[in-house]
Amino acid sequence: MKMKKVLSAGVLTCALLIPTTIFAASDTGSATDPASSPQSHSLLKSNTLQTANLQVTGNITPITTPTSEYTSNTSKIDISHLFNYNMYNSVTDGVQTISFSSPMERRQVRDSWEADWGPDTESRYPQVLFSDYKNEVTWNLSQPTKTFGFELSPNTYGTYSYMVDYYSGTTLVGSLTQSLLTSLTNGGIKVFGATSETPFDRVVIRSASGDTHGFAVAQIRYGEVNVDNEAPVTNATLSVVMNRLSVILSAADNDSGVENTEYRINGGDWMTYTNPVSLKFDEQLQYRSVDKSGNIEDAKTIGVTESGYQLENVYINNSRGTVGPINKTMTTAQDMVRFILNLSR
Repeated sequence: MKMKKVLSAGVLTCALLIPTTIFAASDTGSATDPASSPQSHSLLKSNTLQTANLQVTGNITPITTPTSEYTSNTSKIDISHLFNYNMYNSVTDGVQTISFSSPMERRQVRDSWEADWGPDTESRYPQVLFSDYKNEVTWNLSQPTKTFGFELSPNTYGTYSYMVDYYSGTTLVGSLTQSLLTSLTNGGIKVFGATSETPFDRVVIRSASGDTHGFAVAQIRYGEVNVDNEAPVTNATLSVVMNRLSVILSAADNDSGVENTEYRINGGDWMTYTNPVSLKFDEQLQYRSVDKSGNIEDAKTIGVTESGYQLENVYINNSRGTVGPINKTMTTAQDMVRFILNLSR
């Protein structure tokens, strides 16, 4: 049976349970040093690891307690400035932004956020994000990172398993499943963290054992990130087909990756590139790409300009290979056609 809300002072009309434990009044809420505790767990690494309360698959190293090594080598996203009971689509520290597939509600733990053995949590009174009774939420990371984790508790009493999948793009890097026992005397809170040689950019959090009326998370942490400030680079491969230019666009980005490539003709609206563009000799094509960090490439031009016929970052295939990059301005479109045909031989 669910109980009245215990996350923060005040009365709710709805029920919300975040498990708590009674502690001595002299405890000020500071975190116990995990490194000094006999309960501190060392990191385990295995392609498949299974114990009574922990299962790991894939190429990840699980992190299940907030060891000093973990906290000192990660950055925490502070949510203390967020307003209580407000719903948020994302959180950020200015470097890493985490976007949620469904809004999460900021709450404040009133009594405590710990199990009756420790140290499984960093603090007894953290701010948390509540999933609004949803049992599955996807988080997208703006900056890929090789270490990512958070503390989690189900929103009901009992024994439940939660699973977190760590992705790089569409590739599943690994999964971490833990069993949590929540009761009046056991907070049932664990760190769900992982490290890998492959950076994560998406995590999926979900109950693996039925409805828990949602879950709450605290202490969101991530490892070192390479901040992407460089725009992608787009190339154009040209050929003459039936008195038109056929333009094939391709883009590369060594950091966050290419989000999309777009083009416009004669200064019109930008359109997403999906297939080769057929361009008349008297038209102007501009093209560019955007990466997953939001960096926008300066537009490049092929076609008629005030100074002549411009070719910018162009490649031409012939029997000997590929010629380019070509950056050239010619007097007329006819000069351009002759130039391309000569190089295409």
